[in-house]
Amino acid sequence: MKSRLNIEKIFYISAMVESNRSMGLSTQPVSIPRPSLMKALTAGFDATSSHLILVIFSIILDSFLWLGPRLRLDFILAAAFEQIQSIPNFETPDLFQQLETITRDVNFLSILRTYPVGVPSLMASRLSTATPAGTAPGWEIPTPALAIAIWLLLMFAGITAGTLFFTLVAQSAVYGKITWNAAFSQLPRASLQIILLTITCFLLILAAFLPFSCLMAVLLTAAGIGQLGYLALLILAGFLIWMLAPLIFSPHGIVLNQLNVLSSILRGFYLTRLTLPSTSLFFLAFVLLSEGLDVLWNIPDNTSWLLLLGIVGHAFVTTSLLAASFIYYHDADVWVGELIKGIKFSSV
Repeated sequence: MKSRLNIEKIFYISAMVESNRSMGLSTQPVSIPRPSLMKALTAGFDATSSHLILVIFSIILDSFLWLGPRLRLDFILAAAFEQIQSIPNFETPDLFQQLETITRDVNFLSILRTYPVGVPSLMASRLSTATPAGTAPGWEIPTPALAIAIWLLLMFAGITAGTLFFTLVAQSAVYGKITWNAAFSQLPRASLQIILLTITCFLLILAAFLPFSCLMAVLLTAAGIGQLGYLALLILAGFLIWMLAPLIFSPHGIVLNQLNVLSSILRGFYLTRLTLPSTSLFFLAFVLLSEGLDVLWNIPDNTSWLLLLGIVGHAFVTTSLLAASFIYYHDADVWVGELIKGIKFSSV
């Protein structure tokens, strides 16, 4: 019942804002300026520069994934491939040969980089067993049951470390200082909420992807694989991103405001809804800076010690961008709070 009232409140506030704008009415007094992209980015990099210890999280994880041992699933995957290839009339052996080649370089320890909350990693997506000291040692996981147990353990460790990392970055960005005691005291509850958020995000993405993929199959079949089909793909992909965009701020509410999963998702929804132009620009700048610089960080080969510079640069930039997102979220939250007060004031 409470959740339903919160949802109705969100739509009511959004409708009031749009109605006032369309009628030329003001929702004053709002004494706080709108959240600023440049202010958030500048403050985010300043916060990381003042607390360089934060980049250690990413550097340690990437160094471990780069120079440490590998966990492999060759035995389990080889057995699965053999069963698939034994199917009568199997006509695509080349595909599975390529998959076997790729899976030989997969490091199961990359699961330590969890989503949506986790320690940023440059090496988690790199498929190579090469290091400057030679080929990294590998440990084979013999059974599926052991693989599942290790997967759960790695996920738990990654989420816990990621929650601590997010908490410390939020403290440095919003409050200008790091309080380790407060971070560790908040860690159990925040980690539980982040685990629930991870499950919720997986279910929501799955629920959105299944009808989306079916609709895409119908459109591509009807329109062909020409320009019209790709146009439909872009439109539906944009709609899917628009639907799931509010989830991006969900971890921020849990870590910064100690909200539960549902309250954090709802707050992220109306923050995104009421600050859509500036928030869209912030997301675009975030992605362009992060992904664009990743091209630079990934230039050195795994056998070159220059890759360490890429790891350090990636750690600094991603930590700074995360700090900027917390600053932007905090400013947007305060501004929306003032906006709601202005709506109540104008309605009275």
